[in-house]
Amino acid sequence: MAEHHCRDQHSGGGGGRGTGSGKGRGGGTKARSALDAFREGTPYGTHVGKGWLARGLRVARYFGPMNVEVRRLEVALEADFWRLMKSEPFGWCYCSAWTVPSWDGWGDRTSEENMAVRERIFREGGHDGYLLFVDGSVAGWCQCRPRAGMAKLERQLVREGAPPAHAISCLMIRPEHRGRGLAHLFLGGILDDLRARGVRRVEAYPKPGRHEDVNEVWTGPEPLFAKAGFREESRVSGRVVMVLELG
Repeated sequence: MAEHHCRDQHSGGGGGRGTGSGKGRGGGTKARSALDAFREGTPYGTHVGKGWLARGLRVARYFGPMNVEVRRLEVALEADFWRLMKSEPFGWCYCSAWTVPSWDGWGDRTSEENMAVRERIFREGGHDGYLLFVDGSVAGWCQCRPRAGMAKLERQLVREGAPPAHAISCLMIRPEHRGRGLAHLFLGGILDDLRARGVRRVEAYPKPGRHEDVNEVWTGPEPLFAKAGFREESRVSGRVVMVLELG
């Protein structure tokens, strides 16, 4: 069944400023650390302690200094997740899209039905992503978890025999924070955390090209991942499967 939009949600901010492709020798892809990117003047930031204190050079130059923190979702942050998801223009999907077994009838579901799915995920201990904080306020969300636990995504997008990976399956930034390069900061912090935890392979599934309609980029924009060093592995179901090897 064809996939539906994650209605009225999501923006990846893929047009952020920055340089560097992250390509390693011999055509392979090697991820830079966020600190390397920070030193080069790209809008990533620097990793400090448990969080991500970002004084991104280009971000500060255009928008003034701001503290940006990337935190892995946990019980203590569930209230921040709900605060973000219940704010405008969100408040419908609650990042349940890949958990609901089928796309059949997806667009007809109510926000209450999707909220119930998210509540069940939390009750079962599913803390499946990261939150972005800007000056102490929650500003973005990324669903990122082992792909093996996402049956619908694997059926739709993953080739048979693909090695284990973490999947970035949703990335959203609040509208007032878009266009500042924060999606790059956010992704950089996530990749640093995954690397520190020993994750070797990360996949993303953007729609190809650039899109003015934010509903087209709820899995994150292709240029965002390309700038972070992801390479295209295949195209399936109208999406680009992009891969970054961290190990």
